[in-house]
Amino acid sequence: MNSVFMQRYIVALILLLTVACTKESEQVNPTAPITFDPVSPRGDHNSSASDVTELTDGSLFVLGSETTGTSDQVLGVKLTAKGDTIWTKRYTLGSSASPLFALGKSAVATTDGNVVITGISYQDKQPFVVQKLNTSNGAVVWQFRLPINNSLIFPSQNPLAATKDGSVLILTPGPQLHTFSITKLTADGQLISSTTQAGDTPQDIRPTTDGNFIIAGVTNVSPSPKNLFLTKVTPAGTVLWSQIYTDTNFGAENSVVQTTDGGYLVASGSELWQDARGLQVMKMDANGQKVFTNPFTSTIKGYANHLELASNGDVLLVGAEIEVVYTTAIHHPLYMRLDGNGNIEGTSGYDSTGEFAAVHSTQNGSLVFAYTQKNKLWVKRRALDGVY
Repeated sequence: MNSVFMQRYIVALILLLTVACTKESEQVNPTAPITFDPVSPRGDHNSSASDVTELTDGSLFVLGSETTGTSDQVLGVKLTAKGDTIWTKRYTLGSSASPLFALGKSAVATTDGNVVITGISYQDKQPFVVQKLNTSNGAVVWQFRLPINNSLIFPSQNPLAATKDGSVLILTPGPQLHTFSITKLTADGQLISSTTQAGDTPQDIRPTTDGNFIIAGVTNVSPSPKNLFLTKVTPAGTVLWSQIYTDTNFGAENSVVQTTDGGYLVASGSELWQDARGLQVMKMDANGQKVFTNPFTSTIKGYANHLELASNGDVLLVGAEIEVVYTTAIHHPLYMRLDGNGNIEGTSGYDSTGEFAAVHSTQNGSLVFAYTQKNKLWVKRRALDGVY
């Protein structure tokens, strides 16, 4: 009798443990995409988004700018993977100007779990600033200043990339017209090298699958149209090849991304705030040879701030659609999903004013968006197949 009771007890215990383990496995699934609805970390503050990136521990860092009184300061916000605010900091970029006009530009996570940001302090003689931040508390670890040598040049949209050894590459306009500079800093902010290359306005630098980097920009500062260029460089900043594409009708702002076939897509952006130029993308092969141009001129006018490769091979384009009402340009946040050849698979526009600044594809495949809507910074996280 005792033996039968013991057998039943053991069977019941096994069943209970099985159910408990099943529930636990259902609740904790590290591969399940994390999402969250739009959050505004600064509440009612007058703020705007510039960039967003995922840190090595899965948390998020958002870069932007915030207006307080008559001054603009760089804004840094660290969020959990689920969108809860960990800390918020404002940065003057080391400037003592009053009123201050400082804007955040781009952010990139480093291999040591921290983040490097770029910004511009317009009143200073060396206005382009690179800072490394300690992501545990937002403190500035080091700062490095660079000049913008020609005031006619548009500041780069995404001038920063991190290498696997912890160093960073920074793009700035060069010392002469029709040149740009590639500066490399160590993980400790020490200068390694600075080289000068052909091309006036470098706008974007992205890693490639072979361990190198691709740079997109435009070659002249004369009135539109601009001549687009692509330059491929090593982590040391050495040029592997460079191509110039004439008669592209690209604006001064553009973004580049490598596609799954090893080639590249470049998206154009409008040159001026009120320039309602049609969006277009250009496809190049792995050696930079032009394959085709796909214009969206007849349907979508505006600009692209950022291209991102999704985990399924799609290319995500974010920016703004421009609506011209009489002589006023009204900007609306714009999101587009493209295939590797630049064909539109889906698009989402918004009636409210603002723009998408950046989108980041995370380690688990979900997408994090940083955007400005009605003069407020917003962040949201969506599954790849979700509603944006």
